[in-house]
Amino acid sequence: MLVLDIAYRSGFHLFGFRNSDNIIQLINFYTDIGAIVSCILYGVLALLLWLKFKSATKTSQSAATQRALFWTRALILVDLLTTVAAIGYVALTIYNDGFVIGQIKTYYHPYVALTFYVYFLCYMCYFLPEIEILSPALMEQNKKNTSHDYSKIIALIRQKIEQDRLYADIDLSVQKLADSLSIPVREISAALNYGVGKNFNDFVNAYRVGYFKQLLMHEESNSYSIEGLAYEAGFKSKASFYRAFKKETGQTPLQYQKGIEQKLV
Repeated sequence: MLVLDIAYRSGFHLFGFRNSDNIIQLINFYTDIGAIVSCILYGVLALLLWLKFKSATKTSQSAATQRALFWTRALILVDLLTTVAAIGYVALTIYNDGFVIGQIKTYYHPYVALTFYVYFLCYMCYFLPEIEILSPALMEQNKKNTSHDYSKIIALIRQKIEQDRLYADIDLSVQKLADSLSIPVREISAALNYGVGKNFNDFVNAYRVGYFKQLLMHEESNSYSIEGLAYEAGFKSKASFYRAFKKETGQTPLQYQKGIEQKLV
């Protein structure tokens, strides 16, 4: 629609038409309708994709995943509001049979909405660093430059988790850890992402998998099922345990258990 807008404006300008001429205003109007249809289609497709992503990550406790869900939902809502503003412009134009009501032009409010939309995108990118809008090379350099700044925070995180055995808490969240350390959530997430190379969920699950292995070596573990030991290690569900264990060891828990039994024999 933007290409079409530029094309006909340039073409009509060569033939002596002005932007205030009725034919230009009419073509502008129909171009705006096409843009609104485009926004509606985008909004519907984005909502379907968001619902699919939400369903696929419903068992995830990752702070990064929850932030992604929040900001993408907010983006869809802002897109919806912008589309509603554009539809309002078209409705007012048709109802008023013109492009001016009093001294106010009807296309001002969708322009205001679009301006807000652009500023919202900038705000969103700033508060959601996982988007990584920088080039890969620059992002890697940024990680190298900042990783050493997080060493103290990482040490505090490890000390707190290990001493208090927080990994065994099935309700442990990045917010709960941040509160216990009096460190902002954003700094903890950044320290783990850039300093360790793991998100909060994967970082804690590595501790849980290690603790599960320790429990498995105890003689009394024979009276527990694998799922029971996983719960003792801090996993909330069987699915999250199996997924984390396979990711950390490359084996299923049953394969790992059989391997231990063979070594003992």
